[in-house]
This record gives sequence, C-alpha cells and structure tokens, in this order.
Amino acid sequence: MHRPDKSSRNAAHDVDHDDLHPATLPMISGQQTLRAMPEWVNIRQLVDEACAVLGPQMSDCHVETVTDIPRSLDFFVDRRMLGSAVRNLVANACEAMPDGGRLVITSSIGRYGLELEVADSGPGLTDECRRRAFEPQFTTKHGASGMGLATVWRIAHAHGGDVVAANCPEGGAAFTLRLPRDAQRAAA
Repeated sequence: MHRPDKSSRNAAHDVDHDDLHPATLPMISGQQTLRAMPEWVNIRQLVDEACAVLGPQMSDCHVETVTDIPRSLDFFVDRRMLGSAVRNLVANACEAMPDGGRLVITSSIGRYGLELEVADSGPGLTDECRRRAFEPQFTTKHGASGMGLATVWRIAHAHGGDVVAANCPEGGAAFTLRLPRDAQRAAA
C-alpha cells in the first residue's frame, strides 16, 4: 500500500451526487442512522464489480487501474455499503486525473482489520481539503453536491471503522478505509 505522509490525514477530492450508487442516496441526508448488515464478502470481487460499473468513466479519462487484492480475501461487511464506498472512492480518483493517470487499489487484512486503499496519481490534496474532506457539502468541483466522501465516512463508521485521506510521498492522493475485525459487533 502507498504510505501517506503524516501531515495529510483528512483530505479529498469529491464525488458528484450523480455518481453515488442509488442504494446510497437515502444515506446521504445525514439524518438516517446507518446500520450495517454484514455478510461474508469477497473483497476482490466487490472491487472488480465497482471498477466494471465505472469502466466507461475510467476509459474516457485514460486511467490505468492496478488491483492488488488477493482473490481469496473475504471479510464480514455490508456488501451494499462497501460497494457504494468503493465506487465513490474510485470515481473520485478518476476525477482527480482527467488527463489520465494510474489508479492503484490494494487491500489486506492488517493488525486492525481490513484495509482497503484507493490511490491515484493526480495532483494530491490541498491543506483545505485535508481539513475538510469528509464534511457534508464540502466540494471543490462546480455543481457537485459534496456528499460523496461524507457518505464514505458514514459507511466506515457504520462498520465501526474509519477512513483517512492523505497525500502520497510519490504524488497523488490515497484514501484508506479501515474496518475492524469485529465489524459484526459494531453492526449490531
């Protein structure tokens, strides 16, 4: 996984409201409590499905995708929620690279639990974005809702986890979802 520099903990590109998965739309108001309904999910398959949905957008932007996730990696999560979070993060990464670039998606089971990282080779994140990344309605894009990353944050927290955004030392930004091994208890 990319190792973000420590000064870049909370930052972001943003995803347009239209890029949200329809199942996510009821979640974004911030008023509804999210309750994860976990099941065993193959993480590689879920990421591959998210990339397939966004394939045309990725192709239009000339984004090269590298996925480094073991095919046998299963984790106890809410499939619908995690799928929406991954789609939002991948769409954000593509939007950060309108003239092409490289998208690297990695995942593994670490000391904490599941770590899933979406890293791009875009311009990275400003100080303001690092401070405000997961605030509802914060956006740097004209006409965008500013709800994509707020939704990702809510999904992570519904699983008892977290999401961090950072600049990578080699350039670009990385968003890392960290979900605890004990997601079942967090979802109860």
